[in-house]
Amino acid sequence: MKSPLIILLLLLFFHSCKWNINSESDSFRIKTEQQKIVEEVDGDYHGILPYPGGVGIRTTLILRKDSTFIFRTENLEDRNIKMVDEGIYSREGDIIIITLKGGEKKYFEADNGKIHCLNNKRQRVDVSRWSQYTLVRR
Repeated sequence: MKSPLIILLLLLFFHSCKWNINSESDSFRIKTEQQKIVEEVDGDYHGILPYPGGVGIRTTLILRKDSTFIFRTENLEDRNIKMVDEGIYSREGDIIIITLKGGEKKYFEADNGKIHCLNNKRQRVDVSRWSQYTLVRR
């Protein structure tokens, strides 16, 4: 009677060990995939965004692997109007959130080497012309 009980306990023990190993490897895989997401967006993004009644705004967003950013804008009609801001960005899935010095948040959506500008509701800006609100990684 003891022999079947011992065998049953050993089977349960080894089965649970196998489950723990799979859980650890799954956890490692998930962490690795999350790291890849962050690594995929680092780089320099450039574009000229529309400006109502003007030529446009040259925009550069540099995202670094350490989650810091540099955000530069320059009005192409009046080159004296420039802005440079730095800080830390965060991610929520494909959404990149940068917080400017004054506390204003800007939202972008990562998309295969491009980032699209989003409004405060985290929706693409001007859906009919959304491609004009896109920065491309160089």
